[in-house]
Amino acid sequence: AALRWRSGALWAVAVLAVTAWFARPFGAGETAPAPPGPVVAHVSVLTSNVEFGQATPALIDEVRRETAQGRGPGIVFVEECSLRCSALLDERLPPAIYPYRDVVRQDGSKGSAILSVYPLRNTAGIPSTMAMPGAVARIGGRAVRLQLAHPLPPIPGQVAAWRTELGRIRAYAAESGHDGTPGIVAGDFNATRDHAAFRDLLAAGNLRDSALYGGAAHTPSWPHAAPRPLGVQIDHVLVSREFQVRDARFIDLSGTDHRALRVRLDLHG
Repeated sequence: AALRWRSGALWAVAVLAVTAWFARPFGAGETAPAPPGPVVAHVSVLTSNVEFGQATPALIDEVRRETAQGRGPGIVFVEECSLRCSALLDERLPPAIYPYRDVVRQDGSKGSAILSVYPLRNTAGIPSTMAMPGAVARIGGRAVRLQLAHPLPPIPGQVAAWRTELGRIRAYAAESGHDGTPGIVAGDFNATRDHAAFRDLLAAGNLRDSALYGGAAHTPSWPHAAPRPLGVQIDHVLVSREFQVRDARFIDLSGTDHRALRVRLDLHG
């Protein structure tokens, strides 16, 4: 415009408009209808990638603080839970707080954990390089599938493996989504709604991304240090249509390059 290059200015406006349209989160502005039936339970879920276990103390402090205030998460998914991480969870979040748990005790990024105040029956989980355990919880008189997600990241040399492991989560979601059993799939998906493979996963399981419907659609979860609006949202809590999302909030924890995600849900009967 300064150069009075009118055609260039018009092209610039067009490019900016298209870029802005593509930058909107997929599904932004959508509202989810309330599930049929009465609310049988209020469920709070927290997921956190603690980066090789380094952020475990910060995660524990957050959980204990909220528990002391009477609003602690009923289900906690932990990714990259190293051997030190699993030991700290045993020590500082004992069975008196979380009597039910499914912990895969491996070191580095391969360990994972599901902690629950609800009775659990552990399942086989999903085969993967980094552990993806699963369980069935009893919540509000209903069986609810729980599945932790942590496929490999799509970095050079392992994009094919990322597609394979994300595809296994999609297959799990598709199989689980057809029998009427409520489900929660949560963790570090190493994928955003901008990835067609992730959108296919949502569609296959008829799942909703809690952040989208809980008021946090624009919040990046990784990398933690990137100033907003830089970064991407790769940490998700996906829920079946028996759940209504009340709110979603990303939490900064020291020691990890991921933001944790806290979601409050209503489970309908």
